[in-house]
Amino acid sequence: MTEQEVQLKLKQWNPNNFAPKSPLRNQIYYEHFIRNSHKYAELISWLRFYPDIYYDMIKPKGKKAINFDDHQRMQLRILARFPDPYLCIPRRNW
Repeated sequence: MTEQEVQLKLKQWNPNNFAPKSPLRNQIYYEHFIRNSHKYAELISWLRFYPDIYYDMIKPKGKKAINFDDHQRMQLRILARFPDPYLCIPRRNW
């Protein structure tokens, strides 16, 4: 599907195309989304490239949050960026 076909399909607003609780059922939200869809695409692209930073942004405050070490951050990024990585990860013996 080309970009022009996607834009044409997005311009045809039909509230029945979305989940019952979706904010896109409201035409005002839908028009805002269409005007800024390129920004959302850029944000999603960035979040997929840096999943560890995304987790840092959404993690809860307090003791139940996971704190990644440097090697864990590297592994998350490798797994997010490449479709079939080969990781040789030794276990730590403490």
